[in-house]
Amino acid sequence: MFRPVARLLLLPLLLAASAGAAVGQRPANAPKDASASTFSGAYGVVIDSIHGGVLTGATVQVDETKRQAVTDAKGYYRIDSIPPGTYRLSLHHPLLDTLGMDVGTQPIDFQAGRVPVVPLGIPSGEAMVGIACPKNPNAGAEGSSALLGVVRDPDTGVPAIGAEVSLRWTEIRVSKEAGARRSQRVRTATVDSAGNYAICDLPSDLSGVVRAVHDKAYTAWVDIRIEDGAALALRSLSLGASEVIADTVNATVQYQRRGPATLRGRVVDNEGHPVAGARIEVPGTPQAAVSDASGVFTLVDLPAGTQAVIGRNIGHEAVEKVVELSAKTPREITLTMRSIQVLQTVEARAAAQSGLDKVGFTERKRTSMGRFLTHEQIEQRNPMVVTDLFSLMPGVRLTQDGQGNDVIQSSRASSGEGSCTAVFVDRIQLHPPRPEQLVQHLNFTVRPEQVWAVEVYQPSQVPGEFMVGGDRCLTIVIWTRFGVGETLQNSPTKP
Repeated sequence: MFRPVARLLLLPLLLAASAGAAVGQRPANAPKDASASTFSGAYGVVIDSIHGGVLTGATVQVDETKRQAVTDAKGYYRIDSIPPGTYRLSLHHPLLDTLGMDVGTQPIDFQAGRVPVVPLGIPSGEAMVGIACPKNPNAGAEGSSALLGVVRDPDTGVPAIGAEVSLRWTEIRVSKEAGARRSQRVRTATVDSAGNYAICDLPSDLSGVVRAVHDKAYTAWVDIRIEDGAALALRSLSLGASEVIADTVNATVQYQRRGPATLRGRVVDNEGHPVAGARIEVPGTPQAAVSDASGVFTLVDLPAGTQAVIGRNIGHEAVEKVVELSAKTPREITLTMRSIQVLQTVEARAAAQSGLDKVGFTERKRTSMGRFLTHEQIEQRNPMVVTDLFSLMPGVRLTQDGQGNDVIQSSRASSGEGSCTAVFVDRIQLHPPRPEQLVQHLNFTVRPEQVWAVEVYQPSQVPGEFMVGGDRCLTIVIWTRFGVGETLQNSPTKP
């Protein structure tokens, strides 16, 4: 947990040490000696030690006065006409907002006619991790990197105290005995009174997703990346209040959210031409819009905060964009969709059919009562994640529970059937860390472009080889390119 007071005392010492060497040359705009002046001044450079180099566009302010300056393209600032006296200099920049930090100097004696050089900056990623993450005797078991950020209300800026921030990623371990094995990892942190969170002792070279949940409000899952060898990743989120609606559709309870935000935008292809007829939605809300002939769309009554916008259209790749929505001002965005060029060869189709014959898909499709998706049908649906394949499938419902977890279930669930869901990938049943994580685990484990065929069975239809939990479970069987035969690994796919 962050300690803001400690940061304020420690940072000037760290910054003076790290930034002092960077002021080797006097900038062209440095104030000249003001010995005859009745005012003082200050100049210097602002260092960004997290990313390396200087920090441009930062505001340096003389506290308790109106005197301030903005750093130029080389990171330099200059402040003139400072009344004589003792003041602190404070640094302001969006990066510091993400860190949840207050950066400033110790009190400085500004004397008339003298212009001190005052370097400022942000400490290194390693220093930040040392400040944000208390020493842990078990540190190093996972790694020494950290994910830091702030969670606040998007309209008021009030910290989302007590919100839970979850980081999820897929870990791949390779051994001679088991080969390559994937496992889903989850780490959480609680937002403190200042709105800060820190997830510590993480491995570097990590790719995952993060989101915040508080009561029944939650943000979208947002991509996060810790570069190989990096000590730090930064991601702030905004979490706005929203109304949770419980609807019953086909005897299945589904939870939706609505709020005061508005989203406007335009859908274009990769050449900038408008895309008409694209479906635009924010997951977890009942609202959806279709782009008009000019590609324009509007969505209203959306929950404020960090949300995901998804656009789909036949003949184009699905697109997802994370946006910050607010009740104060409508957000405007542009969604760019790439046209799809499907590349298939006769050889690849023959290999695919042979592989499906071998795993029994073709025979079950002929004799069973389940529902089946072939590779051609899957490509036509253009899924962005695997579970998109089931959004329009009869007898299957994608919904969310009261905590915002995605759920896939049979439409018969309320009658006692389909009260559980079993998923097999290439005959191996998926076992997520917790049952409510099944959808997230599936979408992490299998990418849409890997899927070659799908079988879906209602509880009374499940073949014996896939039956688990008696006859209560909706059962989904997914066949990947690798599961239907090694001959498909090098066959063409959509770009």
